[in-house]
Amino acid sequence: MSMKKMAASGNLKKVDKYRAPLGLINTRDDNIRVESKENREHIQSIFQSLMKQFETDLEASTEEGPRYGSMQLKKGVRLCVHDLIVNVDENDIISTIDGNCSIRALRLCRDAGVIDDRFLADVVPCSIEQGDTIIAAMLRHGMAKQPSPLEWALGWKQLRDGVDGCDPWSIHRIADHFHRSMVNVRELLRLADADPRIHQLICDDDVSSSTAMEMIKLYGDEAYDMLTLGKQEATQTGKARVTSGVFNGRALPGKIVAGVIQSVETFASRLDNTVRRELAELENLAPEQLQGRTVAIDAQILIDLVKAGGQIRDEKAKQEDRAREAQQAATQASLVE
Repeated sequence: MSMKKMAASGNLKKVDKYRAPLGLINTRDDNIRVESKENREHIQSIFQSLMKQFETDLEASTEEGPRYGSMQLKKGVRLCVHDLIVNVDENDIISTIDGNCSIRALRLCRDAGVIDDRFLADVVPCSIEQGDTIIAAMLRHGMAKQPSPLEWALGWKQLRDGVDGCDPWSIHRIADHFHRSMVNVRELLRLADADPRIHQLICDDDVSSSTAMEMIKLYGDEAYDMLTLGKQEATQTGKARVTSGVFNGRALPGKIVAGVIQSVETFASRLDNTVRRELAELENLAPEQLQGRTVAIDAQILIDLVKAGGQIRDEKAKQEDRAREAQQAATQASLVE
């Protein structure tokens, strides 16, 4: 049944737009939104905005029929969320293409007792039948909150593998349809094909998608184990997330970096003209010709440079010790399990 026929039957309401009762709007099992900390916070933010709006913009419906007495928006007032993009299948099931987070927030308002399933929400119908075009539409329409890298990845994986009997999409087709590079599509599909436990780390906000992709590229099937070690080290050092710095080495403290820069600048500024001329003559010689050649430089300049180098060496040694201790702790924890 079309939206027009459903409105005529009284199941929906048609004013300037179609309005569907909250209880008739379904979220699809294959919707692209993952159950992540980011999405939960987004839904809570929408929920708080809706609750604030409902304090002033609701009134009881006086319309005769099943909606009598239910809460509805006052005349001329619009919801503070975007219109829901929906699809109606051959069984008259209304499901969201775009607006899954908004629907979940509205249900929280319902659970809070502010509205009920008869509450009317503005919907915009789109006619889509095939499963692959539905997935593609959900990815394209999810612009109120851009799909995360993991959501793009898992959506593209569905398209690549074939959805509900539809022909699989090639990497070239995915790249062309979504205006992405082939490299980007391949990288995200590598993330989609990775250990699902890595996906959970991303959803729990323990690691960013970019760091996970880097580890997958470097360590392949061992990426999850490496990320787990990184998570344990990050926790021990008071960090909330695993970052590339855990694996690549932490940046030197700003105080040390500033000291090195100052030493180099002092070194360059205190070279006298005689030394500069000598260096100019030497810089064009081959490396083997420079062996054994010397120039006279102020001893204090060299002492400052050696001290700066020593600070760098000491800091790196401390970082290596901390990394070694974290790895040992992780190994012991693994043995206990």
